[in-house]
Amino acid sequence: MKKPVNYLAPRHEQNASLKTPFQKKVEYYKKLTQKIRLAWQTLLPDEAILTLQAVYQDDHKLVIVTDNLTLSNHLNYSKKPLLQTLQQFDSAFNCVHELKFQVNQVKNPMVQQLQCKNSVNSVTSRELSESTKQNIAHLAELVTHNKALHNALQKLLDE
Repeated sequence: MKKPVNYLAPRHEQNASLKTPFQKKVEYYKKLTQKIRLAWQTLLPDEAILTLQAVYQDDHKLVIVTDNLTLSNHLNYSKKPLLQTLQQFDSAFNCVHELKFQVNQVKNPMVQQLQCKNSVNSVTSRELSESTKQNIAHLAELVTHNKALHNALQKLLDE
């Protein structure tokens, strides 16, 4: 039974129990992903199976996404036996004639900010700023197990 709407709650909590417009598709692809994982359970390692997700299916094509490029390449080379295994597992897959594997890489905006803006050739000064010296000193205090790294950090500070 569906929970009644709490009209005194904030708007985002009121709408939390409502279904999204694509809820049926989301549920369909979740079930499809579970079927695929069960079918390939004996063929692939558990870590690989957990990264797979079905994202598209039409009359003849099934698109599966993973976040691992190497796994995607291996699966592309093994399309035929994987498709045969799916068709043997469930007759609903008999209409599928093509498997397509894609890599889903999440774009992280922080990675672009961390890229160096100056080339190495443009750096002429070897002077360290005070904040850099403080950071190195702090790191040197934290390094207790690696004596060589501790000595290298101290050498940087002494220059």
